[in-house]
Amino acid sequence: MIATTATGRHVLDPWLALLAGDRVWNDDDGPPDAKRRVAGGLELVALTFVVSLLWVVVVRRVGIGGERTPAAMPAAVATVAAAALAVRPATIVLGRRSEPAAFVPRIMWRGLCFLTLAVAIVVQMPGWPVVAAWAVGIVVGADVMLSAWALGIEARPVRWWRHFLLSPLHFGVIGALAAVALMPNYLPHFWSLVGPYLALHIGLVMAVLTSRGLASVSEQLDVELQAARRSAAVQERRHRAHWLHDDVLAEIRLTTLRMQSGVRSSSQIVSDLEELDHRLRIRQLDELYQGDLIRLADILQPHVRRAQTLGVSFTAMPSLDAAGRRVDPDTGRLFGRAVSVLLSNSINAGARSVALGIDADEHGIQLRVADDAGGFDFERMPPGHGLDHLADEMGRANLTRIGLPGGSLMMADIRVGHVPAAVTAARPVWAPAGAAAPDPHEGPHS
Repeated sequence: MIATTATGRHVLDPWLALLAGDRVWNDDDGPPDAKRRVAGGLELVALTFVVSLLWVVVVRRVGIGGERTPAAMPAAVATVAAAALAVRPATIVLGRRSEPAAFVPRIMWRGLCFLTLAVAIVVQMPGWPVVAAWAVGIVVGADVMLSAWALGIEARPVRWWRHFLLSPLHFGVIGALAAVALMPNYLPHFWSLVGPYLALHIGLVMAVLTSRGLASVSEQLDVELQAARRSAAVQERRHRAHWLHDDVLAEIRLTTLRMQSGVRSSSQIVSDLEELDHRLRIRQLDELYQGDLIRLADILQPHVRRAQTLGVSFTAMPSLDAAGRRVDPDTGRLFGRAVSVLLSNSINAGARSVALGIDADEHGIQLRVADDAGGFDFERMPPGHGLDHLADEMGRANLTRIGLPGGSLMMADIRVGHVPAAVTAARPVWAPAGAAAPDPHEGPHS
């Protein structure tokens, strides 16, 4: 049931995983989506048809003159089994979330229900099990797709059917049928066995067709969902562009009125325009965050330009390879906040020279900002300070200060995909031009 690979990993048999059902594997906190509701509804309809068919056979037998209790017993047992199997798809159709179930009890209970339903069909309709086989195949196909979606695997029903045809179990069934056919005394029983065998394959064909159909429905729904998201994103961007247009016109109009009234000097007007330029670049950066990936260079650019307009010179900048690294929007926003806080901290402290460095790998990004603005005690940072908020957001272990002669080096480690970025001592320490290398034994100082 559970295979062990050469590397020692335990791999669950896919047949058992599918038989356990989606409740065992489903960890989604939200309500069922459209494709799951379609599969659940299809499974409910097929189960209802099977149960109705069995009771129709019971009514016909009772009308002929048979006793009620023996005739109704298989149908009653099948109804209980079908009702148990219908609980999960019913909750899906109603849009309700079910708590995860234990693997072993679930697989035993569902296996018993499917086996009971199949045996009841054969007993109730010994000559015509193929009539109900196609409906049972729909039930199996829909149930398999629900489990496959919960497991996050690609459903390959044709391949699974091919594996069954070539399995020892199937060859054993064929051998048994051939042995019965070759024995004259058992030849009358051969045709009674052919019916369930054909019903099995009819059910498998319907399961394959149902799985393929639901997979196509899922793909179509995913395409439509992506198209709707793109349309919503385009509409949102249009609204933001309209608001940005109005904001820019208002700022330009205000600056024009100030110039005409002579209230502000030319240097103050230049400062206003530079501030407007910075805000526009930040708004442009917000637009880039709406995409899939964003370059670190695009995040750095507005903050570096603002620092330069305030008279700060940069003695070192990240390499093209490091700055060209693309990250997801969440990582990019955290990196942008780190750049903004660390540069603002240097500027507010009176830095005239700043060195920027970036190291990036698959685990994370290390941002380094070294300045010549003197020292400060990072451990006694006042609450509410920008660095204090950044340390809380990133984790204080990911924000480090190293004292430099006449300055400070701040290092921020941004984790990618919730994997902590290691702080490696071998990484080069960046410092402003002319500054001496830091003393490794020197602690933070004020």
